[in-house]
Amino acid sequence: QQLKMKGVQWIFGLLIIFMCAKAGDAENAISRNLVARKKIIYSTSAGSVRLTAYPYRGRVEIYKNGQWGTLCGHWWWDNQQGANNLCKQLGYTGGVKYTAGGGTGPILAGNRLCKGGESTIFDCPLVSGRTETQGCTHSIDQGVSCFSLTLFGSVRLTSYPRGRVEIYSNGQWGTLCGHWWWDNQQGANNLCKQLGYTGGVKYTAGGGTGPISAGNRLCKGGESTIFDCPLVSGRTETQGCTHSIDQGVHCSGIYSGK
Repeated sequence: QQLKMKGVQWIFGLLIIFMCAKAGDAENAISRNLVARKKIIYSTSAGSVRLTAYPYRGRVEIYKNGQWGTLCGHWWWDNQQGANNLCKQLGYTGGVKYTAGGGTGPILAGNRLCKGGESTIFDCPLVSGRTETQGCTHSIDQGVSCFSLTLFGSVRLTSYPRGRVEIYSNGQWGTLCGHWWWDNQQGANNLCKQLGYTGGVKYTAGGGTGPISAGNRLCKGGESTIFDCPLVSGRTETQGCTHSIDQGVHCSGIYSGK
């Protein structure tokens, strides 16, 4: 009986060792995977890009001459092409820029205006007569807010952090009508949170063009998109709406990355 018990203990001990070895293999595999992911995200070739916060929004850092440094807004911020490029480098489908002042260390790129499709920031030409960081300070370091898919109810602004609201619906972008939506600040808070800010306030930003995608909706707060806010009873989406009452938001606060 004693020999039988020792045999069982011996087999049980082998089983534990085997399981630990397998767990170790799994842990090593996970570690290797994480390292590989970090190598993809933090590739260290000239013009590689990373963000100070993930999954999708943070201050931009560019790699050059063996070090990481920030991106200056001069000229680069004149359009959204540079932000689109950087987000695509990181594996997203596109993105938008915002000023994310307060970085430290070197400023490695600036005074470049992208046309779209460039592989790195250094493929965007320097503006004639400017040096890389002429007139640059950390107060105008740039950030990007990246996105993966354009979904029904997605939101963007004509400029950041304050601009006319555009809503994605039925395969196209259109403006937001003020009727009812402007009766409180909940809708503005929702939209800014969609964009990665902590909140915001509404204002009338008349003068948009193209379709009007949404209106006559009154939000209670916490809705995921404008279309989760109910239509006011008896109203259709754009009843009584014109571009003279297109709405804008002024967003504030920086998303934590959580």
